[in-house]
Formats: sequence, C-alpha cells, structure tokens
Amino acid sequence: MPMTMKFNSVAWSPPKAGKLLNTSYVRRSTSLDSYRATTGSEASSARTNLGSPNGSGAEDAKALASRAETLARAGNIEEAEALYRKAVAANEEQLAAAAGNGGVTARDSILMDALRASAGLARLLRMQGAYDEAESIYRSSLARAEGWLGPSHPGTLKVTNFLALLLSEIDGRGEEAALLFKRALLGFESGAGPTHPDTLSIVSNLANLHADLGELDEAASLYRRAVAGLAESLGPQHPATCSSRNGLATLLAEKGELESAMPLCLQALEGFEASLGAGHPETLSCVHTLATMRRDAGAPRGEAEPLFQRALAGRGEALGPRHPATLATVHGYAGLLRAQGDAAAADALLARHEQASG
Repeated sequence: MPMTMKFNSVAWSPPKAGKLLNTSYVRRSTSLDSYRATTGSEASSARTNLGSPNGSGAEDAKALASRAETLARAGNIEEAEALYRKAVAANEEQLAAAAGNGGVTARDSILMDALRASAGLARLLRMQGAYDEAESIYRSSLARAEGWLGPSHPGTLKVTNFLALLLSEIDGRGEEAALLFKRALLGFESGAGPTHPDTLSIVSNLANLHADLGELDEAASLYRRAVAGLAESLGPQHPATCSSRNGLATLLAEKGELESAMPLCLQALEGFEASLGAGHPETLSCVHTLATMRRDAGAPRGEAEPLFQRALAGRGEALGPRHPATLATVHGYAGLLRAQGDAAAADALLARHEQASG
C-alpha cells in the first residue's frame, strides 16, 4: 500500500486582486486539509513557544512547521512565514545528513516533512502575491518528489496539484495548470480511486479552472461530480463539499441561472457556518457571493443588504479595508444601493470607506 501524505494548508488563499475587483463572483480553490478552525489560544501558544523544543532535529523541524501552520491559520502571516523558513532550512540539513548516511527510509520520512514545510511556505507566498518565489519552491519540491518518491506517489501528486493551483491564478498559465491538474487527477484516480476525497478535491479545482477559461459545460459536469462525491464521502456540510457546491452555484449565476444558483449558495453558506463558524473567511466569501446573487436577481434590498453589511464588517476586521476582498464587498454593496436608486447612499459608503482606508 502506498504511503499517504497529508499536507496542511493555509485556511484561505485569495484569488488575484483583479478577479475580485472586476467580477461579481469568485471561485475558491479546494484543499481538504485547509479547513480547520484555529482558536486564539492555539495561536498564542504557538507564538509563545517559538524557541526550538528539546529533541532531535527532525522533531525540531516538525514542531516549527506545526507552529507555523497554527499561526498562519490565525492570520499571523509574517510570523508563520519566518517559522516555515526555519523549518525548511532544518529539513534541508536533515536531508543532506540522511543522504550522506545512505538511510533511504529515514531520508524518505524527512522528505515528507520537507515537502509539507515547503508547501506551507509556498502557500503563504502565494497568498501574498509572491508568485515567482512560490513557483520556484513548488517546482523544486516537485522535482525532488518525482526523483525520490516517483511520479505516482501521493506526495508527488499533492505537490503537482499545489503547483497547478498557483499557475491557475496567473494570467496566461491556465493551459499549463490544466495539464498539471489532469496529471494529478489521473494519478489519484489510479491510486486512491475515483471517489476518494483527494481525487474529488482535484476535480473541484479543475472545475474552477475550466470555469475561469469559459468552458462552462465541462466545469458544470466536474462540479456536480465533486459535490455528489464529497457529500457522500465527507458529508453534505463538510467545508470541501460546501466549497464545491458554492463553485457550482457561482457557475450557474454566471450563466444567468440565478434561481438555481441561490439555493445552492445558501446551502453552502449554512454548511460553512456549521463547520467553520460565522466569521471564517470562507464563510464570509460565501456571504458576499449570496448577497451578490440576490442583488443581481433583483431581490428586495432587505434580502441582500444585511448580507453585504455582514461580509463587509467581517472582511474589514479580518483583512483590513484595503484588501481586495474587502474592496470587492464595498463595491458590491455600493452597486446594490445604486440599483435601488439610492446613489447618495452609495457615494457616502464609498467615501466612508476611502476615509477609513487612509
């Protein structure tokens, strides 16, 4: 039986700013390991234990990466990045020592830890728009995984998926991303099976890409497969299921099928609230999407405005007034006010936000 590999992901990776500002609906990438709430106490514990623990170098690197993950989930990006870089450096030293000693089993175990730490660092860089460095890290990790573990190993396929996610966010790299997604998908279908959650996670990511490329029929088919499979294997309210369901709803909205899209989006929102909490970034993104759908469907102001207000308050507090996601909600809310004939309120909202942004 092949060794399975779990990569821990940052809870939320925003799309490029242009997508958030220029389109009404935003799809999110799916990573099964990305959905876990982090409490304030966990983040505080990680911050107060930044020194190396007692133990072996491998334990030190694992502990550093674990603390980095906790801080990243809590939104402490700078501290998390510093710890991830320390973990990566520690893993490199261990890999060099293992290679010199000829210990294949020890080397492979350390490699798994190194790939996890590198993937965590690359995701943080991707969140911050440092695409070149993130791509370099992913490609280096992929080459190493292919050489040491083989092209069909789950760890190699995970890195392939992560690289594809990165490329899917860069203009002009969609075709390359699609090839990598399909390669990872074929590998997981052959190894884990077509209904395994890891396989379906990549199905959902490939659906996102097809939708971004305007290939809507192919995207819809993939979304439906992901939603049905994830609901069966993980449950209807699991965040990965909800993410795929929200992706399908977004696609239908883009096709003008708002009456079909809104119930799906509401189901996704209820699932996110139950599994992640009302203030989680993924939940707030879904709140924004549902508000936009109701606005575009011409629903009464009272059905859309509270959702825009909730999304704006949550995103503003968590991400800051200048973050693209916050700006998307500001402009979406202003669009609702204008559609309702209240241009003065829309102008006042934009002016208040501009002043708050400094």
